[in-house]
Amino acid sequence: FMVSIRWDAADLTPWAGQYITMVKFFPRSELGCDFTLKAWTGANAANLILDQPLTGLVQNEWNEITLDTPILIDDSDELWIGYAIDNQLAGDHPAGVDAGPAVAGYGDMITLDGVTWDSMSIAYGLDFNWNLKALVAPTTDATVFAEALGYNTTFENTDTGIALGKLGMATNPTTTSVRGFVEFNVYKDGEFLASTDELTYTDAGLAPGTYEYDVTAQYDEGESEGAGEVSVNIPDSSDVWETFEDYTAGDYMVQQANAMGRDYWTTWSGAPGTAEDPMVTNAVSFAGANALTIEGTNDAVLLLGDKTEGVWDVSFNIYIPTGTIGYFNLLQKFDGAASEWGMQAYFDVDGAGLVDAGAAGAGVFTYAYDTWIFVNLEVDLTNDFAEMFVDGVSIVTWQWSTGSFGTGTLNQLGAMNLYAWAENGTPGAIFDDIDFVEDGPPPVDPIIEIDPMSLAETHSNPPQVTTKQLTITNVGAGTLTFDAVVYTDNPAPDVAVVDPEAYDRLLARMEADGIVGHSLGMAPNGSSVPSTYSPEILKGAFRGEVAYGDDVEGNNFYSFDVDDPSAVTVIGAVTYAAFCGDFAPGDVDNMYIIDYNDDVLKMVDITTGEATVIASVPCPMAGSGGIWTELAIDKTDGTFYATATDINASNLYIIDPDTGDITLVGDMGIAAVISCTIDLSGTMYAFDIISDNTFTVDLSTGAGTLLGAAGFDGNYAQGMGYDAVNDIVYLAAYSSFAELRVLDVNTGATTALGALPGETGAFGFPYMGGPLPANDVGVSSIVEPVSGPDLTSSEAIVIKIKNFGTASQSNIPWDVTWDGGSESGTLAGPLASGATEEITLTATADLSVYGDYGFDACTYLAGDENPGNDCKSKTVTNYAPSYCDASTNVEDEWIAHVLCGDIDNASGWHMSEAITVENGNAWASDIVYAWVDWNDNYEFEVSEEFQLTNVGGAGQTFEGAITVPVGTVDGEHRMRVRMTYSTAPVPCGDASYGEVEDYTIISGGYVPGSWLTADPLSGSLNANESITIDVTFDSDGLADGDYTGGIEFTSNDPDNPVVDVPVSLHVGGGLGPVINVDPVSVMQNVAVGGTAQSLLDIENTGDEDLTFDITIDFPVDQGGPVAVDPEAYDRLLERMRADGLVGDMSSELAPGTFAGDSTRPCLRWNLFLWCSSIYFII
Repeated sequence: FMVSIRWDAADLTPWAGQYITMVKFFPRSELGCDFTLKAWTGANAANLILDQPLTGLVQNEWNEITLDTPILIDDSDELWIGYAIDNQLAGDHPAGVDAGPAVAGYGDMITLDGVTWDSMSIAYGLDFNWNLKALVAPTTDATVFAEALGYNTTFENTDTGIALGKLGMATNPTTTSVRGFVEFNVYKDGEFLASTDELTYTDAGLAPGTYEYDVTAQYDEGESEGAGEVSVNIPDSSDVWETFEDYTAGDYMVQQANAMGRDYWTTWSGAPGTAEDPMVTNAVSFAGANALTIEGTNDAVLLLGDKTEGVWDVSFNIYIPTGTIGYFNLLQKFDGAASEWGMQAYFDVDGAGLVDAGAAGAGVFTYAYDTWIFVNLEVDLTNDFAEMFVDGVSIVTWQWSTGSFGTGTLNQLGAMNLYAWAENGTPGAIFDDIDFVEDGPPPVDPIIEIDPMSLAETHSNPPQVTTKQLTITNVGAGTLTFDAVVYTDNPAPDVAVVDPEAYDRLLARMEADGIVGHSLGMAPNGSSVPSTYSPEILKGAFRGEVAYGDDVEGNNFYSFDVDDPSAVTVIGAVTYAAFCGDFAPGDVDNMYIIDYNDDVLKMVDITTGEATVIASVPCPMAGSGGIWTELAIDKTDGTFYATATDINASNLYIIDPDTGDITLVGDMGIAAVISCTIDLSGTMYAFDIISDNTFTVDLSTGAGTLLGAAGFDGNYAQGMGYDAVNDIVYLAAYSSFAELRVLDVNTGATTALGALPGETGAFGFPYMGGPLPANDVGVSSIVEPVSGPDLTSSEAIVIKIKNFGTASQSNIPWDVTWDGGSESGTLAGPLASGATEEITLTATADLSVYGDYGFDACTYLAGDENPGNDCKSKTVTNYAPSYCDASTNVEDEWIAHVLCGDIDNASGWHMSEAITVENGNAWASDIVYAWVDWNDNYEFEVSEEFQLTNVGGAGQTFEGAITVPVGTVDGEHRMRVRMTYSTAPVPCGDASYGEVEDYTIISGGYVPGSWLTADPLSGSLNANESITIDVTFDSDGLADGDYTGGIEFTSNDPDNPVVDVPVSLHVGGGLGPVINVDPVSVMQNVAVGGTAQSLLDIENTGDEDLTFDITIDFPVDQGGPVAVDPEAYDRLLERMRADGLVGDMSSELAPGTFAGDSTRPCLRWNLFLWCSSIYFII
């Protein structure tokens, strides 16, 4: 076959008259074949103009070929550049492509017969471009080229290869997708300006005028075309704009300025043309040819007009040559020796910068020699405020009138002084593009500030009522008006978050008791699942693909259609324990697993479940107790990735399925990856069983990036699989029972879809890969009706039709038949490739009689190339509503007494009556849960679960609060109470030990108040005024758990019209001590010889006493010339204590202990810091 890239005649105009002298392409043959470089002109490559056999090619690398005869570019006809592949062996993939997307009809042309050319993406659905480039030169000289022409989306991407026949994907070479990229080149007004590898570039210090900018990309092979010019206009609004371009280099600057009528320049003594007058230089400049050097005894003054109102900006570029220093100041008033300083800045030796502004040494910074530095100062005379920036970074803010040392009083801007300060070195600073401009009127808008920005409270002994405070301050100029709204989220308690240390302690205790050998193993008491699952959550969730899995609890290999996960097919009993498994692309008959029993990679026949040994793969983390947890095979190239964990850390590996060789990719930075999978984009998704979070994983490094909370408490074996046909990631999850979940790849959240037959490890979907047929339409699912209790005589019927092919389809016939009816029709379309459309039948189904009903739906597209997916069948069951069964094998412990409202039952098994629970044979590891079916749907759902507290930890008495959700219909509801040994109870199924009892609970008559209130909820504040808002927490009537809400403020602050303050309340014990430090970091500037203080608030928001120590750390690198002598520090500290400046707490930093009672004031003390960090050791 032959491949090519092509250009229309009009595309060639920019290069007309130049020559193609070389061609670069990326051959990928592993088995050997013949390549011939070719070129054509005309439509459909009609005229062959180059036929050059190639030898000595290096496979899997870019090869640069010099043409025997350079090609003159003629813009009157099409041009095609490509190559022919001959003598190709089966299984070889010799043609290199990029990662796409395809430039259809140009970058992806292919012919299989040498006559008819097709677009690879349109004809075969392969969204790539050929890795081909034509190198253009102004002459026939092949050693010089001007540009590389091609349609690769990235120049050096060699992600895949194309083969004749299947056109399948080849194995990746180890390359990056932008290997040839070097940097971006920035041009201004057609001239080179700078290079950068960042996506942003700042061109500072521009003179007023219009500028044209363009950007190109620099690659190893050459420079790309420009991205397109952008015009920028800088208006001329400056009072002073000094570029020195119309001055004569080598002459006095002030003398020249005065001669040109620029009387805003003078010298300190009013002596232009003397040693005080600096010279204009052309040795170095920021822009243009000239700049100004301040050296020797130079002392120039730029008069700024004695401004007394408005906001003014002073900016310039400064250059400090190696071996010199620099200086400037802003003056409130210029009057020679009687001048008053507003600030001064030193560019001192060794790149150290110091600013006196409001206090000596109030700001510090660093700078680099022989580099232009942009400095700007904003002086707000209306509000008596100033701020200095260096290269866009704020260095210091101060009250302008206080001057350099905090002793001034004059709110005026008089002049800028460029002085050759020589005390610490040789002056030699160079200034350019000095700008003095009014920024416009001062701000008049209000600005809202809320402190703190979040609130958290704990009620360890409910019911309690406590109050915290928010302070609202208007830090703007205008009057602030605000309103506040209090809101609370769903009051149901969240699932408790497991503290890793507490988890480790619990695991060790359980192992000592012989309850569990490894937390990554199987659930000790088996999988107990609900007998029914809510039909509503299943509607529209599935796409009708078949998944395969290994039930490691029941030792069965099974399959099911995700359209109906309850309809499981057990393929066969197995002896292996496959925690890890996936399908390789192109092999739809076998699943690959790693057997937990012997660490052997095996191939499972999906028709029988029988396994064949491939290679031994001992887990590299076995020495630390680690195991293999997942096998994920890249669908794009067939690479076998595997994860292993010892609970504390997880690693990503590559396994060679031919040899069993194991290569470490890297530490994933995740505690315990238990399942993962890879989609067609090459993105790995992983689930961490410790944090219950989902992650994405970089396959080149193994590093994980947090995606989000999965939304369930993962326990024991987990599986994950990717449905490539529908681009969906599924989890074969296990929390308290096995269930199928779907992953939101944008947020990391998962949604439960239905129960699975058992605890599943290996889990995946077969994937063929290769080109899709053009014409392929079928029924992807029968969406409705779904099985459930008490179905009606008029159930809606909804089917979903999908276009599995590459060609758009219209006028698609379909029909549906079911017990007692049928309907047919035609989907008009058009239905695009990959698209689906739901059809709701006009007829309904009578399913009112309990029993099973069969539904069949089919499409009948003329010329359908894959009839195997045309039809779907489904069984829908209508059953009498009932609660799931629950049973116990051994009643070694039993519920002896249940007390809840009017319920006071001291019998054994009980169902007849409408919560303290007493254990008749107490075991410390016993656990009691209760469920109430508030929505009366005959299911005990996770949101209806209440976890009772083991009082005293002895397993004798369990207590808890039953909270009725808002909106619950008054009346009778079923309550189930279950006790089990060592593992969390589930409402249904069999348990090894314990007992279960059902009751009727009656709700109604009590409406609890909100747990969160605030007062006041509105107000008006003038500039710099504040108001305090009391926020009240009330846990009366709340069950133990975590509650969230917030206070939303709306105001007339134009920049922050809506501000949300999150609020949380923890009810019950179990938090332990919780330290809050406000602020979490301290930055303090201290003048030379001076002192300053910062305040830290320390609060214990937990439910146990907090013990803390404070350590003050003095880093070796202080970021400047200042060094702290510890002995001198101790002497100073003793002197300060003797002078009463600090107390014993702040000086000795002794441990402090105080209770978590939120009604007492927080501990506060003063810390005197010198360039230090504070660490709290709890």
